[in-house]
Amino acid sequence: PDHWYPKDLRKRARVDEYLDWHHTHLRSGVHLYLMKKILYPIFGKEVSEDELKDLRKILDVSLKYMESKLSKHAYLCGDQISIADLSAFCEIM
Repeated sequence: PDHWYPKDLRKRARVDEYLDWHHTHLRSGVHLYLMKKILYPIFGKEVSEDELKDLRKILDVSLKYMESKLSKHAYLCGDQISIADLSAFCEIM
């Protein structure tokens, strides 16, 4: 179906815009926070509480951005589900 990656160029641009933001903000925020919060201690690496707090702030900003998008529409890029929503789901689950 067309809604996953719309043929309409404006709708597609919204999906592409989200995916770009996703990879440069949400993904790095989730990745760094979980890596340093969970994996580093498993391998005996220490992480300061201040660093974890800073990483958590980055993650919180990303989640607030997503909440603001979802407050305007049923899905991240409009009123139909798209690959943007699948990408976000995979990252936050």
